[in-house]
Amino acid sequence: MAKNRGDVILRDRMQFDLDAAGDRTTLYGRIDLSSYVNPVSRDGLAIKQVLFQLR
Repeated sequence: MAKNRGDVILRDRMQFDLDAAGDRTTLYGRIDLSSYVNPVSRDGLAIKQVLFQLR
């Protein structure tokens, strides 16, 4: 949950497909964070928390 006034919550579903050897073959669901980063003015995005829910 957002705790500060400027916090943004980004949610997306990712799907990992594993083959018989346990290698990751496919990744679905990517978040484009380019709108939150400005290399000219050195503004960036600080990731506070990443949560994985395995099903």
